Amino acid sequence: MPSSTPGTRQNTLQAALDYAAFGWPVVPGAVWHDGGFADPADEQPVADPCLRPVEAATTDAALVHELAADEAPRLFAIVEEYGEREGARVAGYGVAFEDRAEVDSVEGGFHLSSESAERARTLFEISSRSTGTRRAHLVWPDETTTVARQD
Repeated sequence: MPSSTPGTRQNTLQAALDYAAFGWPVVPGAVWHDGGFADPADEQPVADPCLRPVEAATTDAALVHELAADEAPRLFAIVEEYGEREGARVAGYGVAFEDRAEVDSVEGGFHLSSESAERARTLFEISSRSTGTRRAHLVWPDETTTVARQD
């Protein structure tokens, strides 16, 4: 079975929405993770793959979306700024979970697991100083604000 990743979660959500559209009841369930069933919200092992009573099954697509949105990780980007606002580039994209962040560089070949998106930003900033990066910014595409290290 596939492990719990952003791609498999999206595929699972689409499958759940398709089933609901066919009128087949959908009940939130566990995902396969590290050789066993786990809660998709925190990836902690569970004994029963049904996380809610079968009676809670629904064909309501809006409710299926709401359940998925409540547990979804957030996408972020790390943008490196060069010189005195001379230029900037997206250095990596990441996914922020409740307890960690996973980031991949846009060039590929570099993956970072960190305790948070902010910590990942700090590590990118430190590792890229030798290339002229002045500052690294944490950008949340679903928001219009950024969080940056203040000098």
